[in-house]
Amino acid sequence: MASAQEWKLDNGAARVFTAHCQDISRPFILAADDQEGPTDLAAFEAGLDHASHSFLSEVNTRGHDLILVGYDGKASLAEQATTVQSAVLKAIGERQGDARLTVGGIGRGALLARYALALYEARKLDHQSALHISYNGGGALPRGAQGSPYGGRVAADSPAVQGNQRRLRRRLE
Repeated sequence: MASAQEWKLDNGAARVFTAHCQDISRPFILAADDQEGPTDLAAFEAGLDHASHSFLSEVNTRGHDLILVGYDGKASLAEQATTVQSAVLKAIGERQGDARLTVGGIGRGALLARYALALYEARKLDHQSALHISYNGGGALPRGAQGSPYGGRVAADSPAVQGNQRRLRRRLE
């Protein structure tokens, strides 16, 4: 699936997959897991567009506009949270209508997304988010042994990953 748009963000970038045309109406921001070096957005996308189940297509079919957020390689955790905040602001600015955002991430990306939202809350700013999603494909394994749906040690078609994807789809309904 080809991305509709690419955004340059503070300390990172995003790929945007709109559900309908080019307009963003129901933003779903998904932050990548923290990794050595810059985020490979192509690998992130490929992991979510697996042949046995395309999370990307499923989200779009349900009318959500998926925004994949990645980071520059040199960014600290605080800078990565700023990247997520930048994506939230851009999504709000580009959004048609007033649908609340879904914001989350994979692995440490979920923590970064929640931290970014908490920074808004601490300043009494409305981040216009209704739901926070946390996806951890590897379960309670040590971080080095955890898998991810975009190129980790656990195959994307493994029962553990498929189960997590089913639970996440039910939450989105």
